[in-house]
Amino acid sequence: MYEEKQYFIFILLLCIGLQYETIYYTDGSRSGAEYGLMGVSIFLALFYMIPALYFLFRIGKKWELPKKVLILSLLGGMFLLGWLSSFANTYIHDLLGVLFPDSPFLNAFESAIVAPLVEEPLKLLPLVFVLALIPVRKLKFLFLLGIASGLGFQMIEDIGYIRTDLPEGFDFTISRILERIISGIASHWTFSGLAVVGVYLLYRAYKGQKVGKKQGLIV
Repeated sequence: MYEEKQYFIFILLLCIGLQYETIYYTDGSRSGAEYGLMGVSIFLALFYMIPALYFLFRIGKKWELPKKVLILSLLGGMFLLGWLSSFANTYIHDLLGVLFPDSPFLNAFESAIVAPLVEEPLKLLPLVFVLALIPVRKLKFLFLLGIASGLGFQMIEDIGYIRTDLPEGFDFTISRILERIISGIASHWTFSGLAVVGVYLLYRAYKGQKVGKKQGLIV
């Protein structure tokens, strides 16, 4: 019964995220030219998305990690993190605006400070659901699940940036997605994987347990 409730909550949050992430493309507010530019930009983004997904599942198969665990982490990164981090960023922005109105420091550095503090912890949320539903304890599995969650978030964020860049025109939108493809070599998926490893090691240190080679990423 408890597991069924967890599945229900997870699927409910995914459905909310799916609606949130797709409503901007189905509300009829885009012109034909914008949809065309969006299609070209997403096609370019596939040049990193497809290889990344291939290697993710290839490594998962080699390490004998159940495919459904990877899929759940990937979907969680795509449709759980985006809308939650968006709302959290908005609320924190409004709160800081009330507490520190017209602050030059916040105006200059708010995005650089708030976004990591909101997004990085939230990237671990899909893993909380996944590990509660399908217990996985090996460090290398947790590392790969962190990568899957971060990659899902990275892909949906890149598509979201394409949407917000459309009003700037063809040149800007294409240059921005090319920039994000290049920076995607070491982006959210990297940070999430390392964050999971860090949390795991902190937990083991708190428990007074050492992590040997056989418990690490190699074996």
